[in-house]
Amino acid sequence: MSWWKICPVFFLLSFSPIRAAITLTFTGCPASADLNSQFPVEISLSCPAGCGDSYLRAVFYTPKSTNYFGFTKNNGGEWINSPGSLATRYFHLAPIDKSSPVASLSLDVKPDPSDKYFSGPGDYFFKVGRYTSDNSPALWSDPVAISLSGPPPTVTPVPTATPVPVPKTTSTSVPPTPRITPQPTAKPTLRPTLTPFFPVQSAAASPIADPPLSAPAATPSSVLAANILSVSVTAVPALDLSVAEDQLASPSRLPGIALMALGGFVMIISAYLLLKKSSKISLP
Repeated sequence: MSWWKICPVFFLLSFSPIRAAITLTFTGCPASADLNSQFPVEISLSCPAGCGDSYLRAVFYTPKSTNYFGFTKNNGGEWINSPGSLATRYFHLAPIDKSSPVASLSLDVKPDPSDKYFSGPGDYFFKVGRYTSDNSPALWSDPVAISLSGPPPTVTPVPTATPVPVPKTTSTSVPPTPRITPQPTAKPTLRPTLTPFFPVQSAAASPIADPPLSAPAATPSSVLAANILSVSVTAVPALDLSVAEDQLASPSRLPGIALMALGGFVMIISAYLLLKKSSKISLP
């Protein structure tokens, strides 16, 4: 091989930039742990060329899955179990300078048996990841096996607040004002006062013709006629038939009043007939 063919390759290798890899390791993870216990792991982050802000998260997961669960305590003492998109809530590690490229720290972790990805006591994997603030893919450490045991924590039911019945406001009902229906005023029935009036004719004595100068001899029939004609018919006094209004209005006195009126009428008719009869008698 000619030397002029080797020189370009050597030249490219000599001036190619060598980028140092960032490595993340941990120690202190137990082979088994209780579901309700927590434990610390020792973290070592190496950045030979230096690196920016780091956010560290510890996770548990089943051998055939990448669904992570578990709590990590952050700088403020909060136990965080958030997805990677909220990685800035995890433990924050300040930027590492290349002059001191390795950072070591202790990280507290614990399982989360209430998570939906926890499938009960058994074998799991454990590892630690590094996130950045620009949401770049996480850098993961090598996993180790861990066995989680113990009964899941008893979930204390949260007492449901019993609704307090609100008393209904009873409105004082005002009784309706009775409607007064105006009753028609009874008008007194005007009963006409009947004042019976019966005309009484006073019969005057019929004039008797003067006997002729040459009067015939007296006979029994002529004597009788003279006696009848000489009788003056005395006028029947008018009966005071006016009855007080209150007497007429009394139903119990009407029969008596009627009888009195009838009697007076009969007397007047009798006197009239007697007078008429006496006026029709002719001399023989």
